[in-house]
Amino acid sequence: MNIRKLYITIILFVVTLLSAKAQDIHFSQFYSAPLQLNPALTGYFPCVLRFGLNYRSQWAGFAPFKTEAVWGDGKINKRFFRNDWVGIGGMIYGDQAVEMLKNIKFMISGAYHKGLIRGDMLTVNVGASLGLVNKSFNTDGLLFDSQWNGNTFTSSIDADENFVDNSIFYLDMNVGIFADFKKPKYGAFLGASMNHLNAPDISFTTRKENLGRRNVIHGGGFYKRGNVTLKPQFMFSTQRKAREVILGTNFIFALKPFDLYLGIWDRISGDVIPTIGFDWRGWLVLFSYDVNYGDLKPITGMKGGWEISLSKTLGCKDKGSSAFGGIGLGKNRKPCPAYQ
Repeated sequence: MNIRKLYITIILFVVTLLSAKAQDIHFSQFYSAPLQLNPALTGYFPCVLRFGLNYRSQWAGFAPFKTEAVWGDGKINKRFFRNDWVGIGGMIYGDQAVEMLKNIKFMISGAYHKGLIRGDMLTVNVGASLGLVNKSFNTDGLLFDSQWNGNTFTSSIDADENFVDNSIFYLDMNVGIFADFKKPKYGAFLGASMNHLNAPDISFTTRKENLGRRNVIHGGGFYKRGNVTLKPQFMFSTQRKAREVILGTNFIFALKPFDLYLGIWDRISGDVIPTIGFDWRGWLVLFSYDVNYGDLKPITGMKGGWEISLSKTLGCKDKGSSAFGGIGLGKNRKPCPAYQ
């Protein structure tokens, strides 16, 4: 085995260990994956239907991770609920680590949105989701400590591992709550979710290993001045001993014929994340790149990962409303229920 393969194998063992300790997939653009962030955001947007996809490629140079998601949601006609409405949606996402460890999740979600002040100036939203997950791994090319012959690792020695199966299925349950207050030129929102409520067993072996619950708090606001809107946000998540904090802001410039997005974000003690994108007729495209400055900098050379999100809304009264926008950028645009 050459040095590169040995190095990748060591990293894979670390990845597998972290996965066994219940590390979830993550997007730097957490605000662009609403159903993954909080099921209470299902159906919380200005229009009738929206669809989106997310793609992330990380550490491609030495230990590639790929994460992708396709999702969509919609609203049941609001007139049946007076100031309230119901959102329903679904998502399929998958991630792959070093072409050996894979996860695929099929999820359905629903939410109830309660308008507390006329014009939905204040809304409180609750939601839940249920998913079926397939987790699998490929043992080809893997070497274990029992295969060390004193000089090198060799596949001719029995691995002596008690794998029951290299592909397992389990159910995953999540719940969330979200509140939003908005005026024409400013607003604030706050949400929380608890993921893996049922703590499913995710072990490939006879030893039981429960997936740790992941708790998320997220929020932010927006402030509009002229044709520029400032939209700061944060996301804080914990899962066992793992912590992740992302905060920053997008600046949204109302131009003709599109809105320009420029943002700067930071994964605390890890990455600086510049972002750029545009919103044109309900098509919202955002691109970001993680510039690593944390403990992995000597290995990554400051190369983190790139990420792209694409979304589209349908049935919008305001033709300028994006999948997560609709916050009153142009003169004729009204502040709508939205999250981005």
